[in-house]
Order: sequence, then structure tokens, then C-alpha cells
Amino acid sequence: MSGNQSINLTFDDQRIVSAHQGWDEILNEFKKSRDIQTWISSTDFDVFETKWDENNPFDWCVKFSTTLVTRYYHVTFYPKEQSVTITPLINFFEYQEYLTIDYKTPGIKKTLSSFLHDFNNHLTVLLPNMEAAQMFSNQEAKNYKYLVSSMKGMDNLNAYANLVSTLCRSPRAMIRFFSITSLMAEIKNEIQEKYPGLSVSISIEEDFKIAFYQEFFKDLIHVFLKNAWENKPDDQISLVFEPFTQPTSHCLPDFELTRGDYLRVKIFQTAPGPNFETRTRMYDPFFTTRSKGKDEGIGLTLAKNMMDGANGTLKFIPSSDACYFQLTFQRAKT
Repeated sequence: MSGNQSINLTFDDQRIVSAHQGWDEILNEFKKSRDIQTWISSTDFDVFETKWDENNPFDWCVKFSTTLVTRYYHVTFYPKEQSVTITPLINFFEYQEYLTIDYKTPGIKKTLSSFLHDFNNHLTVLLPNMEAAQMFSNQEAKNYKYLVSSMKGMDNLNAYANLVSTLCRSPRAMIRFFSITSLMAEIKNEIQEKYPGLSVSISIEEDFKIAFYQEFFKDLIHVFLKNAWENKPDDQISLVFEPFTQPTSHCLPDFELTRGDYLRVKIFQTAPGPNFETRTRMYDPFFTTRSKGKDEGIGLTLAKNMMDGANGTLKFIPSSDACYFQLTFQRAKT
């Protein structure tokens, strides 16, 4: 069973599917049986049973996982005919991108953690020396203002290192449900000062409550606004908020998500988005298409780590009309 080749199976009254060499190998790999019930998440089984009892054909997205491998299969069930069609999503483009980034994530976190360790070692030496130099320097001296400026820069670097450390470890204990309306109002007030010339439209009609790192929510949104502004300072950006419900675990089109309530935040831009080569690397630490000194190439890396840590998703959606980044947050039930 390779590529996007589908297989057709039958099942008996106990919902045990017929033998098939390729599918049996997959089931054995993931320690599943031919019993269809073992393919379905226990949290979604009640929904599955309801669909099954309606006796009409229906689609389901099956997720099989080990500690090293995750695979998704699009399955169409025909209860009345006692047959089933299984199609692997390996050639589904979104799935390919998801796998590429998913396999990179542990390496990304390891790279950032290693960088942070060495970075902090250097800061540990520099900070006390800078403090001593500032303490014993005469405020009237010509170099005093440079010492003060350097010390401020060191403090900012220290805060930045702590931010990277926090997001690399993605502590679940820091995730809380909170309302975003007031935070979006603050962001709106900061736009002209931070990004002169950038036109930003924010349309939010409800006071949505999402599960995320509250102290980093504004930083997350600013990552995308800054990125758009640096690419095209006179760009027109639109932020669109769309609540939705994932009816079952890992169903299409949002196969990465479990069952529950979510909020999509779509960040549209009129400027052309990154090309395919850039898209394959844009979440890599320190990767940037801009010249050195203008961008550290870490904003999207941190954004991706934040979203992963909060059981959300971050995607770039190319479109002929308007490209956009899509953030998906868990949402409190209304």
C-alpha cells in the first residue's frame, strides 16, 4: 500500500475487515487489529457509532501513531454494503508539509536549546563586567552613555534568552484560557508606532477565549505583523477570526487537531508569499531571506514552538487571491 493508492475491504457483522497483505502489515506496525473499533479514538467512538447507525456512507480520518511515526488514512465506510475504502494521505500536500515540519520540530528545539546554553554562558561573563564598568565609571565621562546603552542591550539579550528558553520547553502549566479582545485592542493601538505605513484591518466581533500562553499572545501576533512590514512596509494586512468545531479527532481538513472547539486567526497579506523553497525552511532557527543584521531569523521558529506547545497549529496557506498565515487555537466552549 504505497502513495495514494486506495484499497477496498469488506467486513463481517462483527466489523472485522477482510485480510489484505499491505493493510495487515500496517496494522501490525501500529499494533492494531482488523477490528474497526481499534482504529477509532475512544473519545470519538460515540460520534463514530452515531454515523455508523445512520447506515449511510461516511468519511473518517484515522490516525495511527508510535513514538517515532505518525500516519493518517482517509477511510470511507459503507455500513449497508459492509465495505470500506482506505486511502493513505501520504500524497496529500498539506500532510507532506505537516510531516516535514513535525519531524523537524525536535531538532529545532534541540538547536535552540544548545544555542541558548552557550549564549547564557557568554552573558554570565559579560553582565557582571558591564555592571562593574557602569558602577565605577564617571557619569561625566564620554564613554558613560555608551556603557549605559550597552548595559541596556545586555538586559534585553538576557530577557530574549529567557523568552527562548521558556518557549523551547513549552511548559503546559503556563497555558491558560483568556479573552483576547482587549489584547487585540492593544495591538491595534501599537501598530502605527511599530510599523509606520502598514495598513492593518482587524475584524473581531466576539470576545473569544483561547488556551495559550497569555503573556506571549501579543508577541505572537507581532511576529507576523513585523514580518509583513519588513517585507513590504506599505502592505495591507487583514486579521480574520473564525470559530469552528472539530467534530471528531483528526478529521479532514484539520487532521492535526483533536475533537473540540477552535479559533482560526487568518492573517492575510497582499504581498506575494514565500516561494516553495523558503516555505520548507521558514520555521528553521536563524533562517532568514533578509540581510544579516536586519532580522535574526527566529520569529517564526518561536511562533511554531508556541503553537505546538499549546496544541494549536500554524500554517502558511498559498492562494492566488491572497496568501495568509493561519493560527489555530483551542477555544473555550461558549
